[in-house]
Amino acid sequence: MEKLATEIARLILTEFPGGRVSVQMEKPGALRFARSVGVLIERTAADFTTVA
Repeated sequence: MEKLATEIARLILTEFPGGRVSVQMEKPGALRFARSVGVLIERTAADFTTVA
């Protein structure tokens, strides 16, 4: 889930550079005794730039 959320953030920030994005994902029923599991990430365009 973390990889997918990061890729979604990267795609959004590639299309709209200079911004900030929060991606929240949940997967209901993933664990037997949990209502759902999930991930919340926050990224900026600077997180995806490389310094040469």
